[in-house]
Amino acid sequence: MKPDISLHQVIKDLLIVRVVKLKCSDKYYLVRTELNGKAYLGFRAAGLAVPPRVLEIGKNVVGTSEITGEKCPNIGKF
Repeated sequence: MKPDISLHQVIKDLLIVRVVKLKCSDKYYLVRTELNGKAYLGFRAAGLAVPPRVLEIGKNVVGTSEITGEKCPNIGKF
């Protein structure tokens, strides 16, 4: 049986995923985009769970863009 998806397609879909650091009321979060296509298979192949869409973090995370705002009423809707 031939697989329906190629490694190339999985990697292409993983490269679309983006993460941004969000500061809201003195708390920091990592917020990622939705997984498109077969990106979830990349996590599965690595033996990892798909990370949550919103993750509260400490403030010293590097390598992400930062968005700040005083009022973030929709943070729980991700």
